[in-house]
Amino acid sequence: MLIFIFDPAYTHPQACKTFADEPEAIVGGTAAAPGEFPWQCPLQQNGQHVCGCSIIGRDKILTAAHCVKDIFYPPYSDCRVVTGTINVKQGQSHTVKSIRRHPNYVDSVSESWVNDVAVITFNKQQSPICLADSPPVAGMKCTLSGWSIIRANGPLPTYLLKMEQALVTNEQCEQDNRMKIYPSHLCAYNKRGIGACQGDSGGPLVCNGRQYGITSWVLPCARGVPDAYTSVYHHRDFIRSS
Repeated sequence: MLIFIFDPAYTHPQACKTFADEPEAIVGGTAAAPGEFPWQCPLQQNGQHVCGCSIIGRDKILTAAHCVKDIFYPPYSDCRVVTGTINVKQGQSHTVKSIRRHPNYVDSVSESWVNDVAVITFNKQQSPICLADSPPVAGMKCTLSGWSIIRANGPLPTYLLKMEQALVTNEQCEQDNRMKIYPSHLCAYNKRGIGACQGDSGGPLVCNGRQYGITSWVLPCARGVPDAYTSVYHHRDFIRSS
């Protein structure tokens, strides 16, 4: 069952965050090679995949705010970060020390889940990904990686998937999605049949070897409109200070 979030003030019949009870994953993706994304990690609750995440420092990971809001609470005994694997059932499991959501995150479809970013500290690292150090530019080629099923009610793949997208302007994204797009958003697109989906939330969109996006929300998956991400460059001060 997918989770569709609606706001009484504004409804979009098809908009959804990329988190679900029975998560979906990258549509139209291909298998990732061992070691290809050493910064990639799954965020788990009691051993079950919740969202994607990325290692950005010695003991710090980056994910989406909606992946942790009203899900994990101190002392975070049910929360684990898993590293060093493309197999979602394997890897090294690490305890979580702290979770910090962006203070201005808005959990509302009418506000397009603006500031959908959270930083988690944990007890070990594998290999971090560098953060964006320049503004995103339309046309940049990027790669998204993630786990979970590739179609509704489909089987759960064991191994990490990947797919390619290119950044598009926020103006195009707003027009195509009929959703409010803020300067803190980032959008990317390939073609109909290829895109992010439920369960990929919090995962990294990497361009030129740096993380530019955090998977946030999509319209029904891979239906021919851009996917929406939280812009890492826009939130770099919050991320670095967390």
